[in-house]
Formats: sequence, C-alpha cells, structure tokens
Amino acid sequence: MQIITNLVFNPSLRMLRKYFYISFAKTFIKANLNTTTPGIARGKMLLIKYKLFLFTFFTYLSIISCGHAPNEPIGPSPANEKVSNSVNPEVCATVNDPNGGTLRIKYFGRVRTAGNSDKFTIILLPDTQYNTQEPQGNHGSNIEMFKAQTAWIANNRAAMNIVYVGHLGDCVQNGDNPPGGNKEIEWQRAQTAIAAIEDPALTGLAEGIPYGISVGNHDQTPNGSATGTTTYYNQYFGSSHFYGRTYYGGHYGSDNDNHYQLLSASGVDFLVISLEYDQSAGFIEKGILDWAEGLVRRYNNRKVIVMTHYGINEDMTFSRQGYSIYSRLKLYPNFGLFLCGHRHTIDGEARRMDVYDGNTVHTILSDYQGRAGGGNGLLRILEFDPLQSKVSVKTYSPYLNSFETDADSQFDLSFNMLPFLGQVNNVASGSTPCFTWNNLSYNTDYEWNMELYDGQDVTIGPVWRFTTQAAASGPATLLK
Repeated sequence: MQIITNLVFNPSLRMLRKYFYISFAKTFIKANLNTTTPGIARGKMLLIKYKLFLFTFFTYLSIISCGHAPNEPIGPSPANEKVSNSVNPEVCATVNDPNGGTLRIKYFGRVRTAGNSDKFTIILLPDTQYNTQEPQGNHGSNIEMFKAQTAWIANNRAAMNIVYVGHLGDCVQNGDNPPGGNKEIEWQRAQTAIAAIEDPALTGLAEGIPYGISVGNHDQTPNGSATGTTTYYNQYFGSSHFYGRTYYGGHYGSDNDNHYQLLSASGVDFLVISLEYDQSAGFIEKGILDWAEGLVRRYNNRKVIVMTHYGINEDMTFSRQGYSIYSRLKLYPNFGLFLCGHRHTIDGEARRMDVYDGNTVHTILSDYQGRAGGGNGLLRILEFDPLQSKVSVKTYSPYLNSFETDADSQFDLSFNMLPFLGQVNNVASGSTPCFTWNNLSYNTDYEWNMELYDGQDVTIGPVWRFTTQAAASGPATLLK
C-alpha cells in the first residue's frame, strides 16, 4: 500500500496522467504507420500494450487520488499597477490550498524595465547525424535540411528574439571515423550549417547567436565511449573555437566535451551546462557532476538549463546518466530545464515534470531522426514569456515549413523567471502571508510574484506590478 500511496501523491502524477491520455492515442496511430516489417510491427505493438497498461494504471490512480494543487494567490498588496507608499513594502496576497494543508510561500521580484517583459526564444536542434552522414541519403536525409534549420534561425533571430541555440548531440553519425578518405567530411558539413548562426551579417550580432553543441554517442569514437576520442568535435567546436566570445563560460578537463555558457535575455540570467554522453557506471565518479554542481552553486542567481544527449526515454523514465544528473542537481532551486535527444523508437518525443522540495524541473526529449527524411529538419522552439511565467514549446520544420501540433509536440510549461527574494513557511490556507521587500528605490517600477508549495505540487502566481512613491521633498532653503 505504501507503493500506491507514493505513486498517488507523486508530484508528477497529474502530468503523467495527462501525458498517457494523449500519448496512447498518438502512439497507436503512429505505430500502425509504415510498419510493413513484421519485427518492427511486433515491437511497436508491444510498446502500445505497455502504454495501454500505463494508461489504465494512471486512470486508476486518478480515481483514488484526491490531491489538488494550491490555487493561485489573489488580492495582492500593494495593489497591482498602483503606487506603494513605502520603499520597504510588505508584499502580500491571500493563498488557498484545496487540501486544507499548510503552504510554503516563496517570493520573487525585480525592478521592472522596458525590456524585461519581452518574450525571447531558445531553439533546440536534435540529432542531425543523418543530415551530415557520409555517404549522404540515409533515411532520405541530407545536409540541406540542417542548413535550412540554421538559415531559418538566423533569418528569424530578431523577429523571434532568438537568444540561444542548443544542439542536443549526435551532430554527426560516425564521430572520428566516417567511411572514405576524408575523415572530417561530416564535421565539415556540420560547420557549413552552423556558420549561418555565427554570421554577424545574417544574425545582426557581432558574435552571432550564442550556441552550444552537446556530445552524443555518435560524436564519440568508438560509438558511445566517453573514454574514446572526440578529436574532430574539438577541432571544429572546441574551446579554441569559442574562446573570447562573451557567452562562453569554459569547460571541464582538457577538452570541450563538457562545457557551459552564460547568457541573459529580458533581464533573466541563464547558465547552460552541456554534459557529454556517458552511460557508464563510472560517470558519477569522474568528477564531471561535481564540476556541474559547482557551477550551479556558483551561479545561484542564474536559471540553470542542462543539456545532455540521453536524459530520458520515450516512456519518460530516466536513463542511467539522466537519473544521476537529476538526482545531483534537483536540490538547487535554480535548476529548471533538462533537455535531451537520442531516443526515437516511436516519435522521439516525451516530457516529464519532477518536483523535489518545491523545486520543479521540466525534462524534454526531442529526437526526430527515426522519422521520414531523418526528421525532415524538425526542431524545437521554446518561447519564454517572463510576464506569464511560461515557456511555450512548438515543433517546426523549416525545411518543410510545417508545424507538428499534437499534444506532445506543442505545449506550455510553467517556468518562473523572476529572481528569488525570500520565503515564509507553514502558512495556513486562507491566510494572507507577507514578505518585507526592503531598500527599494524611490519612484521605481517593480514586479513580483509568489510560488505556493503544498508538499506535492507547486503553483506559480501571476506577476504583479507596483511603483514606489517619489522621494519626499526636503525643507525649503532660505536665500539671504
């Protein structure tokens, strides 16, 4: 019974139920397309039966589970869009938990400026290995699809406020040892595609668009060996390539296989950590996770995005490495997004949400190489909206100029982008907790919100705004 209880009150339960409701129907349809090979058809039908079991199981849990997330806070003080008569205001709102329990309230806020409400975009490029592969044509794919992606990104940089491009690994198919005499051919193709987002003339940025490329198993030689070589990855996209760029933070060890970037957009500061593919039992002992954890602690005022090639499976379970990364970093409230590729048995899409001690982490899998044309240039668009505390995810192919709009290809995530101020514990449902925000400036616009945590779920409240009073005039000076 303890196992059932743990599952019922798992913070991800509502998201899991919703996922399987929509995923079963989609999986059934896709699994019956292009399954002329008996072995493939049998394998896909087994996956259908597995998801049907999960669908039934989570339906049962939804019936016996009675938990509800906290309601959004209401009745802010200072009143929204009004003037505060203090530069040390108490920010307050009424909170309610449908379960009647106590809440932990976190407060977030910052100075409101003209640009920090602007939406901005991060683009994810999954598994381009067939695009660059030698010889060309595997799965009907070619380098023009990769080039179409990066040309579209460069052309839409300003209109979409694209601030970062993350490649999820498997940039090439054959690492350091493709067939033929030219061992650099796949990396040369990748370089020609990436050149578009580095071009100041195309992007309007002196350093191009900040980007990073994760190391996947196909970028390693032998395939999947973190102790093997990544010679051409480091020749074309190593630390010397990025040295001097303001967004490049540095790397672990003697190569760029594990690296990080620092960027800011609309007043939101980010740390992006890229960890190479390593499913070995010794991953934890190598010191790479210690290095990554040190970065998260050092840059505790930055929102943390972690990219690694293989983080989760299509059934939403963690890979060995993915679980190690999540388990180590889940303690830190600035860790919020975990991005990966690699898995593509059915449709190459999955996501999960985990809450640990009130800290929410969204994990997104994107890998379209198993589709027609090796994915036909599909990529992910992550649009961040600071005012709505939301990330809107879309799936799009610049090569085909088409969107994929089913429920695991287009969705929204709650994501608070304001800086942490403080917290109040053991708050009774129905009460109006307050936090004193000290030492604000006179006649200045501010914005703030709250996160409510009931021990299971987190609710992010709306962003409210107020202006501090003008400084009082001093006594008049008499002139003699």
